[in-house]
Amino acid sequence: MYRLQFDGLFRKIDDDHRSGHKAGLMGYGWLIYKHEILAARGHGVYARVVEANSLVPDYLALIAGLESLIDMGVTSEPVLISVDAKCIFDHLEGTAGVNSPTIKPLYHRAC
Repeated sequence: MYRLQFDGLFRKIDDDHRSGHKAGLMGYGWLIYKHEILAARGHGVYARVVEANSLVPDYLALIAGLESLIDMGVTSEPVLISVDAKCIFDHLEGTAGVNSPTIKPLYHRAC
C-alpha cells in the first residue's frame, strides 16, 4: 500500500497595512511511501501577494503528492493519505464544506 504524507508552512508577510492584502510565503513538502519504504519526495516554496493563508500550502503539498503518484503510475491502488490539518481532513471526508474562494479551486484540483 502507498502512503502520502504532506505538510505546509505559512508565514505572513507584514506590509504597511494600506493594501489590505493578505500576503505570505508558503513552503510545503510531501513524502510517498510504498510498504513503509520511501519511494518519492518533493517540496516547494510559493509566494502569494493576496489571499494567502495556512491552508494553501497544505493543499499545494497534497496536489503535488497526488500528481507524483499519477506520474509513478499509481492510479488503481489504494493510497493512505496522512494529513495533520483537521480542516483539510474534514474537506476530504466531506464533513465540512469548502467555502473559501481561495481554497475551492485547490480542493477541486485535489479531488
